[in-house]
Amino acid sequence: FAIMALLPTITGAVFATLSVNMGLEAWFSDRVGRVVDSSVAAAQAYEDEHRRDLVTDAQALASVINATKRAAVFIDDGQIRQVLSRGQREIQRGLREAFVIDGTGEIRARGERSYLFDYEEPTREQITEADAEGILVIQDWDNDEFRALMPLDEIPDRYLYVTRTVDGAILNQL
Repeated sequence: FAIMALLPTITGAVFATLSVNMGLEAWFSDRVGRVVDSSVAAAQAYEDEHRRDLVTDAQALASVINATKRAAVFIDDGQIRQVLSRGQREIQRGLREAFVIDGTGEIRARGERSYLFDYEEPTREQITEADAEGILVIQDWDNDEFRALMPLDEIPDRYLYVTRTVDGAILNQL
C-alpha cells in the first residue's frame, strides 16, 4: 500500500522536474541568448551613433563660433547668440538646444528654441572635466537626451553646451 500511495507522487515529481527543466532550457536556449545579445548590440550601436553625432555637431558649431571670434576683434553675447542660432539651424541632424555658458554655468547666449526652463545646469565637476578632456558627453536618459559640454578656445571662460534628443527608454534597457 505504501508503494501504491507513493507511486503517483514520485511520478508527478519526475514529470514536473523534467517539464520544468526542459522548459527552462528552452527559455534560456542559445536562440534566446542570441536575440538578447542582438538587442543589446543594437541599443549600444544606437547610443554610440548618437554620441558620435553629438560630438561631431558640437565640434562643428564650436568651430563656427571660434572662427567668428577670430574674425572679429570684439564679439559680445548678442553676436554670439546670432552665430549660435544660425549654426544650430544649419546642423543637419539637429540640436534640440544650444547654449553658450560661462564657467559658473550661467547662460550667456542661447540658440533657437533653447529656453531656460529646459536648461539643465552642468555641475562644477562636469565643467572641470570638459576643460580637461576638451569635450564631455553627459548622458541623461531620464530626460531623453545627450548633452555635450565643450570649452570655446577663442573665448575665455565660455563653453558650448548642446543637447540632442534620444530615446531614453531604449538606452535605459542597457
